[in-house]
Amino acid sequence: MTAGIHHIQEEFCAMRMRKKKNLLPRMEACSSCLVRDPFTMRGQWRTLMPDAKELRVELGCGKGRFTVDTALSEPDVLLIAVEKVPDAMVVAMERAMDAGLKNVFFVDGDAALLPDMFASGEVDRLYINFCDPWPKSNQKKRRLTHGNFLKQYRRVLADGGQIHFKTDNDKLFAWSVEEIPQFGFQLSEVTTDLHKDGPVGVMTDYERKFFNEGKNINRCVATLGQLPDPAERAQRQAAHRVHGQHTQHRAHGAGDGLHDDVLQEAAADAVPVGLERQHERRDADGERADERHLDGLERVLPRQQHEQHRQRHGQERLHQEQRRRALQVVD
Repeated sequence: MTAGIHHIQEEFCAMRMRKKKNLLPRMEACSSCLVRDPFTMRGQWRTLMPDAKELRVELGCGKGRFTVDTALSEPDVLLIAVEKVPDAMVVAMERAMDAGLKNVFFVDGDAALLPDMFASGEVDRLYINFCDPWPKSNQKKRRLTHGNFLKQYRRVLADGGQIHFKTDNDKLFAWSVEEIPQFGFQLSEVTTDLHKDGPVGVMTDYERKFFNEGKNINRCVATLGQLPDPAERAQRQAAHRVHGQHTQHRAHGAGDGLHDDVLQEAAADAVPVGLERQHERRDADGERADERHLDGLERVLPRQQHEQHRQRHGQERLHQEQRRRALQVVD
């Protein structure tokens, strides 16, 4: 972890901590379960609970209902809750303190930085509950089930480690169950109506609300396995972009958000074969030039997109200048 990213992360944390006047005192009152510098804990998390059966990480704990109930039901598991919104996290911390829990700790951090906080093979299970679906096509890399994040999860999960994923968003789930296997995870326990026959497992606050409203909950388990070979992966990606998503698009009807976006992406990617091979090579190396860290750590547009943006911007300026001159002539 470089000093530069440390500095940026500290600035972002400080910025978010100023949201409420009483936030800092409330955080300080719960300091015994707050990990202030998670980067120094890399490879050392089990020292917090040496006899822990497993180390699990929850991405986006929110107000902590799932966090606290899980820690209560499994006292022999060490649970690290990662949340980037302190206003929500402080409520979760207060819940944990009120419950007297000693097996849960909180981190004010971002999922994009997981490999900087956890060592290779250190995490046994990841929980992703009701994450933001980021429905627009240009937002898909922000989805916590996108390949860029899945590659990060592979770096911290132990052999046979798992991701437990739940969402109320049907389109995100359909997209995710196609995306996840492409990065060496085997899916199991896949369901689009988890609570059909009654409540199952520990619920989040959102989940309880949706359950009471009769909204279906999607869930699956992804187990870490071997990465597919490049040829197999390219075949899966092609099927994912064209055949599978086209079928879902027709089933859901035109204009269905995520499926529309995927079809547009497939149409664009089907033409430049050479560019597609470049993307595959970048994926194999784990270094995508257009990968963006969240919270402004890094934003780099692909060269073609940048050129298109520059051309559009030039056209807009030309039209504005033409309108300005026309108005001057009228005056």
